[in-house]
Amino acid sequence: MYCHISFFCGADRAIPPTISFLRPGFIAHRCDQLQPGERLVAVNNISVASLTHEQILTVLRSAGDLVKLEVEYNLNDPVFNKPKNAMHRCAEIILEKETGGFGFTIRGGSYGPDHRKSRAVTITAIRPGGPAHREGRMRVGDRIVTINGTDVSSATLASVQQIVLEIDLVARFVIEYDVSLFDTVRNATGPLSIEVEKIPGAEFGVSLAICEKTDPISNVQKRGVFVDHVTPASVADRCGAIHPGDEILMIDGIGLEFTTLEEAMQLLKGYCTTVKLEIIPHSQMSKDETGRKSRRRHHHHHHQVNGNGKVIHSKGKENSKRSESCDYQPSSNGMKGFEPRARSHEKPINNERRKTQKVH
Repeated sequence: MYCHISFFCGADRAIPPTISFLRPGFIAHRCDQLQPGERLVAVNNISVASLTHEQILTVLRSAGDLVKLEVEYNLNDPVFNKPKNAMHRCAEIILEKETGGFGFTIRGGSYGPDHRKSRAVTITAIRPGGPAHREGRMRVGDRIVTINGTDVSSATLASVQQIVLEIDLVARFVIEYDVSLFDTVRNATGPLSIEVEKIPGAEFGVSLAICEKTDPISNVQKRGVFVDHVTPASVADRCGAIHPGDEILMIDGIGLEFTTLEEAMQLLKGYCTTVKLEIIPHSQMSKDETGRKSRRRHHHHHHQVNGNGKVIHSKGKENSKRSESCDYQPSSNGMKGFEPRARSHEKPINNERRKTQKVH
C-alpha cells in the first residue's frame, strides 16, 4: 500500500525526515493522525533516522496493508499556548464518525515521566470537508475536555486517540475555547462599530429577534433587531463583543430598520472574510436606563463622554484556571460556528431605550 505521503530530507540531507505533504483524500490524510511538519521516526518499528530519502520511500511502499508510523512533533508550537487576554469557556459539540475519524487531529496530553512536557489535549488540525469542518465550530487550538462524558483533560495522547478510535458512530466532545475580552464593550458610551473575521459563508452563530423600542427623546416607537441568542463556540461567541440583548443597527453598512430577520441572517452569513457591525451593547442600555431614572430623581443632566475606540484587554485571576471558568452546561440548542477577532470603534449618537414587547 502506498500512503501518498511526501517527505523532504533524510540521512543524505541536512535535516531529519519530515512530512511535507499529505495528498487529500488518501489514507494518510483521512486517518487524522499525521500533519505536515512532523518528523518521521520509524515505519513499522524500523528506525528511519539513518535512511536516505529514497530508502524511506522504499520502506513505505513495501510496508504492506498495515503501516505503523512513529512521528515527533514540537511541544513549543504556539497552538498549545493560551491567549493571555482571553477568558475560557466550554461547549459541547456532537460529531458523527466518518471513514474512521471525526476530521480533526489532536496532540499534547499528559506525559508522566516529565510533567514539563505535558500539554492539554489540543486540536492541531481540522481536515477540510470532514465532520468537524462541516459542523463549523471546532477551531485549531481548542482543548478537548471530555469525550462521551469521559474526562480526558489529564489523559495521555495515546489513550485519547484510543477512545476516539473505539467510538462506533456518534461522539459528544466538550471543548474548551478562548473568548476575547474587551473593556471597550463594557465602557461604551455610544454605538460600537466592530469588525469580526470569519470564514466566508460560515454561520455567524446568533439568532435574532425583532422588538419594539421607544426613542427616549421623541417618545416614538421604533422597531429594532436584537441578538436573542449566541451559539457557544461560534464566530459571534469567540469574538467576545456580541451578547444577547445587543441591538444591531447595521451590517456591512446596511441599516436594519426595514429588513426581515431572514435578510439580516443572510447579511451575517455573507461570503466575505469579515463582517462589520454597528451595535448598541445591552450592558449600555441597562446603564442608560439606570442613568435616566437617577436623573429624574435628582434633576440634573448627564453628558455622554465618547471613548477613544481603543481595545483594552483585561487580565484577571478568573482567566488562569479552566476549573474556575469552564462552566459548561449541555444545551438542546443546535450548535454551529477561524478564530475570530474583533476591533471596536465607538460612535457618538443618541441611544434609544428598548421596550419589552412582543418578539416575532
